[in-house]
Amino acid sequence: MNLDKLSIFGLGYVGGTAAKCFRRLGFDVYGVDIDVEKEKEFKDKIKVVDYKEALNQTDVSFICVPTPCKQDGNIDLSYVSNVCTQINNYKPEQIVVLRSTVFPNQISKLEKITKNLVINPEFLREDTAEKDFFNPPFIIVGSRNKELGEKVMKFYDRIETKKFNTTPEEAQMIKYVCNVWHACKVAFTNEIGSICKEQEIDGDKIMRIFVQDKKLNISELYHRIGNPFGGNCLPKDLSVFQFNADKKTNPLIHSISKSNEVVR
Repeated sequence: MNLDKLSIFGLGYVGGTAAKCFRRLGFDVYGVDIDVEKEKEFKDKIKVVDYKEALNQTDVSFICVPTPCKQDGNIDLSYVSNVCTQINNYKPEQIVVLRSTVFPNQISKLEKITKNLVINPEFLREDTAEKDFFNPPFIIVGSRNKELGEKVMKFYDRIETKKFNTTPEEAQMIKYVCNVWHACKVAFTNEIGSICKEQEIDGDKIMRIFVQDKKLNISELYHRIGNPFGGNCLPKDLSVFQFNADKKTNPLIHSISKSNEVVR
């Protein structure tokens, strides 16, 4: 098996970033995209070819196609499924590395299509994607086959960060948890901003000081699954804070106590 080459299906910001960065790491990269104009964009950086040529030249393919939402809010798996089917029909022994985000309960559907599936979620911000590729918070590789997982992890040998081998479901759940937490942080910060404004307090200054606390505010100490919060300080201070926060403009703040009361 040749691990000096790889192919990437889907050359949007996720796949395009991976293509450029893997090339900088010294790999031969073959790109596949339905947009024929992509060849002009990448020029000599990578080889943009049809899927058969990409599979003929490589033993490992990274899938970076979109996974949008359907009207009901659930994931549209069609793009990923189509690429997996295309690869399997032409070269069933190909190692398929999924960079696209797929909810854990959908993985079994893809495993019915391709037997060599490995999950490798990305943690990129669109405006700093290449920087994030080389400086990720961690690298996650999820596989049921230890040997396959180790082979995929070798593509990142030159990137120094924490690396975790997990199950496919764990790998995708980590990706979702990160994004949902980021969304929650943005909503929380904006609600704090509106409450500060009502109290004629500089919300930006409050949050700048708030994030300096790495011992408690930004740490693992309040991220351990277990009992609901209790004691004296948290319920009391949350109650007073909610009393002084408009329910209509601060729904997240007011949902905290309700969430804490749910029996799980």
